[in-house]
Amino acid sequence: MNFDKSTTNSKQKVIGILNCIYKNKPINVIFVFGELDARIHIYKTFKEKKISVDFLIQKTVESYTNFISFVKREYPLINVYIFNVLPQGEQGNIYKET
Repeated sequence: MNFDKSTTNSKQKVIGILNCIYKNKPINVIFVFGELDARIHIYKTFKEKKISVDFLIQKTVESYTNFISFVKREYPLINVYIFNVLPQGEQGNIYKET
């Protein structure tokens, strides 16, 4: 299983944006990732491929941290901030609408 592959080429897109905005001066960048993985992809992969959820979460987090390490190495003046994904849960329709 390749955790560095993206169906949307998201890493390449982010690198393209960083290449445009990085001008060898300090810059703040906020990364927000994982929402689709937490909400859809991890569970879907678990159901389809019978891979443990713990393993999938571990590999997903490793992929994120590896990417942040890459960014810090390639763009040393970027101040990285990470906005976490809110935990998923279930809630009924409190408004009783369909």
